Amino acid sequence: MADRKQKTSQDAPREETSSEDRSGPTVVGIGASAGGLAALRTFFEHVPANSGLAWVVVVHLNPEHESHLADLLQTHIGMPVEQVSNVVALEPDHVYVIPPGANLTSVDTHLRAMRLEGKRLLRATTSSARWPRRTTGTPSA
Repeated sequence: MADRKQKTSQDAPREETSSEDRSGPTVVGIGASAGGLAALRTFFEHVPANSGLAWVVVVHLNPEHESHLADLLQTHIGMPVEQVSNVVALEPDHVYVIPPGANLTSVDTHLRAMRLEGKRLLRATTSSARWPRRTTGTPSA
């Protein structure tokens, strides 16, 4: 009886593809709180400027104030840093920063900044009909 080996997808020759062959660079997202500037600087000081990756930095920013995050990071990064203002094509070896008061979405090979619509506040109403009244003393039987 002949010994037959079943072919699998692992046996097929693999084609190496760069991130740019897949219709754009590989995107790496990094999030930080408002106090994350020092951590972001330290991180990017150790990232090679020719990694071929597109970096998207999303931090919590005050929507009422202009952000200088892109400028502050640029002095520590060996690649272009850009605050996304509208729609921008993702390029390898670039850093993209969220603007204040906006959401970022990724569509194909582009980032889009969309302004938040007003302030979305969760308002709680308290009415005696919804919440039981507090009483003191012992309950009657």
